[in-house]
Amino acid sequence: MVGNEEEPELRRRMTPEERARHLLDAGSHMTIATVDPEGTPWVTPVFYVPDVDNALYWVSDNEARHSVNVRANQAVAIVIYQTQPTTDAVYITARAFELDDRREILHAIEVLSRKDQPPQWVVGEAADVEGASAWRIYRASPEHIDVRALTQKNGKAVVIRHPTNLARAVVPDA
Repeated sequence: MVGNEEEPELRRRMTPEERARHLLDAGSHMTIATVDPEGTPWVTPVFYVPDVDNALYWVSDNEARHSVNVRANQAVAIVIYQTQPTTDAVYITARAFELDDRREILHAIEVLSRKDQPPQWVVGEAADVEGASAWRIYRASPEHIDVRALTQKNGKAVVIRHPTNLARAVVPDA
């Protein structure tokens, strides 16, 4: 990674894993890319909360285009970024799942409660995300987690991705 005078000293001292975890913890919205069965991509911003294993949880309408896409194709790409004090980002490839196991749902509700959000979006109990409810909880289990890095190419600054060792893909019980 090439240093940058505008880049805070703390960021320069952090490992890629520390930077990725900081961005995951500090952020509240991620952009998730999904693909429908015909191969048409779709990108959606969603509020999320990570767990200690870097899995990302969010709540969405079960009929939203990205929710339908996740049920059809679990492969997703995610970016979480900040622009202040300088631009930084974490890039994730993951498998996303709609949670339907009561134990997993209760765990996800506890994880989601760790970050404040407007009252109209709070999941209070499992019934809010099961059965006839419009909401569902989704989990993205990372397969790869990279952070933004700068380098030089033909005398020009370019952005590259620096791999981390944070991905611990968690798949649902079969």
